[in-house]
Amino acid sequence: MSKGRILRAGRQRHEPGQSLVTVTLPVTPELIPSFLVVAYYFVPPGEIVADSVWVDVKDTCMGTVGGSEPGVGVSETLGWALEVDGVSGPRGDP
Repeated sequence: MSKGRILRAGRQRHEPGQSLVTVTLPVTPELIPSFLVVAYYFVPPGEIVADSVWVDVKDTCMGTVGGSEPGVGVSETLGWALEVDGVSGPRGDP
């Protein structure tokens, strides 16, 4: 859950005798700046065990910014080149 929306829901199979169940969760731009993981399971006779954890995602630049220095003899009115490389849209949204 991030920004009040459920982004992923699912079930993980628990085999008899298995003590640990793992889930891989790729961190996408939708999960920035933080997201909540909620997990629960049932134990006989019908008891629910639940827990949750907030994950703060380190926000980093998804592109680079570069430029070139003005050449010798170029006046300030001519300006200089600025090159911006990155993912299109805010935070990588298409």
